[in-house]
Amino acid sequence: MELVLGIDEAGRGSVVGPLVIAGYLINENQLNKLKELGVKDSKLLTASERTELLKDIKKTAIATKVIKVDPKEIDISLSKMSLNDLEAIKMCEIINAFPEVNKVIIDCPDANVLKFKGFIYNYIKNKTLHENIIAEHKADLNYVVVGAASIFAKVHRDSEIDRLKAELKHNIGSGYPSDPLTKQFLDDQWDQHDNVFRQSWQTWKDIKAKKEQKKLFDF
Repeated sequence: MELVLGIDEAGRGSVVGPLVIAGYLINENQLNKLKELGVKDSKLLTASERTELLKDIKKTAIATKVIKVDPKEIDISLSKMSLNDLEAIKMCEIINAFPEVNKVIIDCPDANVLKFKGFIYNYIKNKTLHENIIAEHKADLNYVVVGAASIFAKVHRDSEIDRLKAELKHNIGSGYPSDPLTKQFLDDQWDQHDNVFRQSWQTWKDIKAKKEQKKLFDF
């Protein structure tokens, strides 16, 4: 039995909320079932389509694993390493959780695929996987198992954003810097939520500098 593990993330570029990385483990002979279900890159599906698909792909999986990296952990980590390295370490945690896996396919976040694969290899416990690790750009589009992982990551990320909206009693938008609702939330409450904003992001730093400069002028 050949076991294939797909890995993808959601929330990488967001200034608000967590980065979510998901692993989806399946028997290789079940991959066609994912295609029949209509599994694809989560970005090509609506929120309701992702939620419905998640129910079906849960039944088809042998196992899944989701890692949530909150803004505080991201900020601390980025003082020591790159975001690509942080993602690679978390992806290795997922790989190491499945010692029985035969093949791993990753949606590669790094422009340098060979460097990223080398980083992954250094952190995984099962060194026999070396020749069976595929890291590619747009793997979520080209490999259905990574598409399934992308759906897991996106649905979990969206649920975290919904939780924050309810907790903060504020429509924070999608959490991405280009979202007008997120921009407004950042402008209004940039200094009020230590574990909501990624303070290592230039977007947050620019708002902080602007607000502090305004205070000086007001004074």
